Amino acid sequence: MERIAMSQQERDCLEWLKRAKDGVITQRQAAEKMGVSNCWVRTLLKRKSKQGDAVVVHGRRGRPSNRKLPANTQRQALAILKQPDWHDFGPVTPNRGRQRDGWMIEAGMWKSHSGQLEAVHP
Repeated sequence: MERIAMSQQERDCLEWLKRAKDGVITQRQAAEKMGVSNCWVRTLLKRKSKQGDAVVVHGRRGRPSNRKLPANTQRQALAILKQPDWHDFGPVTPNRGRQRDGWMIEAGMWKSHSGQLEAVHP
C-alpha cells in the first residue's frame, strides 16, 4: 500500500467524501463542509473509485511549476542586468515579472527598501 502525504485539510476532505459515499451525510453537506460545489463532490467520488484516497491531493504536487523558466534563461537575464546600461534600474523596470525580482535580490544586485521607513520631519 502506498503512503500519501496529505495536509490536514486534505484529510478532512477525504473524510467528508467517505461519509458522503457511505450515505452518512448528503453530497450537498459534504460540499458545504469542503467549500466546493455539489458537482465537484460527485466528480471526486467518481475519481475516488478509480484513484483511491489520492483524489484529494493536487496532481502537480512535487513537480516544478509550468511557469518556471529554465536556469539558462535566468543566467542570461542576470548577465544583461549586470551591464552598465542597466545598473541603476530596479527589478520592476527591466522585466515586469515577480520571478525575476527574486533573481536580482539573490544575485545581490538589488535590495528591497520596502521595510525602511522615511524620517518624519516635525
